[in-house]
Amino acid sequence: MKTIMTSLGFSEGESALYQRLLEIGTCTISECLKGMDLSRPHAYSLMRNLVQRGLVAEEAGKPTKFRALPPEKSLEYYANAKMTEFTKAREAFLENLEVFRHEASILFSKNQNVQTDTGPDMLVFRGPNLIAEWANALKSNLKDCLRVVSKKPLILKMVGAEDIETADGVVRKILCETELTADKDFEAYIKSELGRGDAEVRYSDSLPIKLAIFDDFAAIIPLSIGDGPDDYLLLLTQNRELVTFLTVAFDCLWENAHKYPDSKDFA
Repeated sequence: MKTIMTSLGFSEGESALYQRLLEIGTCTISECLKGMDLSRPHAYSLMRNLVQRGLVAEEAGKPTKFRALPPEKSLEYYANAKMTEFTKAREAFLENLEVFRHEASILFSKNQNVQTDTGPDMLVFRGPNLIAEWANALKSNLKDCLRVVSKKPLILKMVGAEDIETADGVVRKILCETELTADKDFEAYIKSELGRGDAEVRYSDSLPIKLAIFDDFAAIIPLSIGDGPDDYLLLLTQNRELVTFLTVAFDCLWENAHKYPDSKDFA
């Protein structure tokens, strides 16, 4: 019985005193303590806890006597009080959890390198370290073609977007918006690309999204771009169906785009 009472939130001393009262009926503290290893002051404190919880009644007089109340009623009272306590604790927990979630989300959003699983073959990540890490991992598996859609705002200095180094023999198809043809930074970038001899560049008046497609196995899509690399939020997908769809869409745009001049025209 003591084990059950302790599991319900009573201390071992309270359990022992309550069981003694059930066994012997109305008694003084001295009578209740016979054979028990409890001091009188401590026993009084525990007994008053039982009174407050509605399991024991205190009878005035000298000496003070205590008796256990009928368990059917007293335990129902205790259970209701405990459930009310649990409900309040649950409400407080949920309220604190919401505050904690909000504050943690703010800190998490300021983290410079964040990676979040969003489902099978999908990752959302932010920060120069993760961007460089994933760009290096993807380009190491690149064998045939890198397709890039470039539009403002430029992120030329960010590894993993417009500026992805590739091995010799990998064709680089770069599709840009027309307004970029007048951008000096982009012009220098294109001049460098065409000078390598393995790049093709075309331009179109309007393009839907920035994009980099690695052969047929992966694609990176910038979801948001801020003032610096710490603000870039990118989606990486290795879902073959989605990558295939993006590749087909890119090729359609590519076929209808204008061919960029050769590098010698930029001299």
